[in-house]
Amino acid sequence: LLPFPLKRSTDQTNLCRAVVEVEVPCSVAYDYYSEREAIPRWMPMISSVKVVG
Repeated sequence: LLPFPLKRSTDQTNLCRAVVEVEVPCSVAYDYYSEREAIPRWMPMISSVKVVG
């Protein structure tokens, strides 16, 4: 049982998950991922990221 109800998405967004193991310190991986607007430089399937709020 889940502590929250599952909801089906009503938009056209598709969810995708992947796991990749890389031999770098966690701090390096975190630094790359936490700089959101830079993600398209190392994840070419994403064209842009805009942080709002």
